[in-house]
Formats: sequence, structure tokens, C-alpha cells
Amino acid sequence: MMDQCCGRCANVMASETAGTGLRCGWPYYKLSPKARKMQRLDVFEPVEATACCGYYREPGPQGLLFATSADVLMGSRA
Repeated sequence: MMDQCCGRCANVMASETAGTGLRCGWPYYKLSPKARKMQRLDVFEPVEATACCGYYREPGPQGLLFATSADVLMGSRA
């Protein structure tokens, strides 16, 4: 199950201020694209690349960044 970890999750955000270098973006990406307002990264929980949780999401065709938006847009065209 190492494939479904934070380091490979579409919800993860790179952060220079997190000791681990990663933060969980689930609270941001769970919102619809129109409702999203970027906040300071320090409000998002730091995560280890090897950590796992129930919010794992496969990266979309655009890679890790914007995967949630791309999945929604592509799903509506199908």
C-alpha cells in the first residue's frame, strides 16, 4: 500500500516551511474550484511522504498539481 501515500497524493502541497517539505491540501482541494481561496500554507497540516490517510487521491493527467480540478472537468465531459 506504499503507492497510496502522501508523497504520491494529488492533495499534497510542497511547502518550504514544513519540516517534511509537504502539507496536506485536502481541506483546500475538497472545495469546488470556484470556492477555493488560497490561504497561508502554514494552516495546512505538515505530512510525511510515507504517511497514509483516507483522503488519498490519484494524480490526474496534469500531474500532482491541479489533479482534483482536472479530474472534475474531464469527468463532466465523459
